[in-house]
This record gives sequence, structure tokens and C-alpha cells, in this order.
Amino acid sequence: MSLRSLLSQWQRQCYREQKPKSIVGGNLGWTIPPGGAATYASWASKYTFKVNKDLLGFNFEAGENDLILVTKENFHTCNTAEPFLQFEGPVYIGSANPGTLYFTCSFAGHCQKRQKVAIDFEPSSNLACCLVQVQVHVPWPVRVLPMNLRPPNISK
Repeated sequence: MSLRSLLSQWQRQCYREQKPKSIVGGNLGWTIPPGGAATYASWASKYTFKVNKDLLGFNFEAGENDLILVTKENFHTCNTAEPFLQFEGPVYIGSANPGTLYFTCSFAGHCQKRQKVAIDFEPSSNLACCLVQVQVHVPWPVRVLPMNLRPPNISK
């Protein structure tokens, strides 16, 4: 059996029961929140997200918003000039290690208008099988953020 088929089999095993946990912001999706600063923080506080288990959907129209992963400092100051990662269309995000991931939009003024969310991922009992990009049956691309892709100052 080739390494490629072994990895494929391993990915299917890890994600065969995987389903998206939630769409960030619920029915609002990923946009400038009409409720201000508390909108996304309140939404996130209702959930517990697990490493190597939960996928979060960021639903938005390409060209109207984007999604960037930033450091904690850049999250709080709305510095969107140096994102760690950027997604220009809807995406599902998971994490391969525990800690807080900081997301915002790089479009002018969106972060200042509180289009940002900090997501805590807690440890889970799943094996660390998410260290590679995977495809599951969802309508958008899936990106799993492995430990070696985290900037050094993302909180743990």
C-alpha cells in the first residue's frame, strides 16, 4: 500500500464521523455584526470547541469579507497588515492543538466595527490526526491548523 493511500485511509478514519460544529455567528454568518463588540464573543461563549474534532464554518461572500488569522496583539489592536493566514471565501477551520485562535476581517474598518472573534480550542481524546489538510463532505474547503503553523505568540 502506498504512503498516499495510507494517508488517505488515515484521514477518512479520523474524519468519518466529523461534522461541522457550527457556523460562526449563527444565522448572521461572518460580517460586520449589527450588535457590536459582544456579538461574536457571546456566540463563541455558547460552545466548547475540541482539538482534532470540531470544525467551525465561516460563511461569507467573497469580495465582501475575508477571514484572517492574526496574533493576539494584532487582534486587540485591529492590525490586519500582517495576517498569519488569509481566506478569501467561505471555509471550515479546525485546530490540531489547544489554544486560542484570533480571527478578523482585513477589509478596511471591519475589525474596528468588531468583525472579529477569538475561538478557544480545548484538548480532546482524538488522536492528532489533523496534521494534514483533509477533505470532508462539506460545501466549503476545510483547513486544519496544525501546531507547527501557529505563530509563536498565539495563546495556549
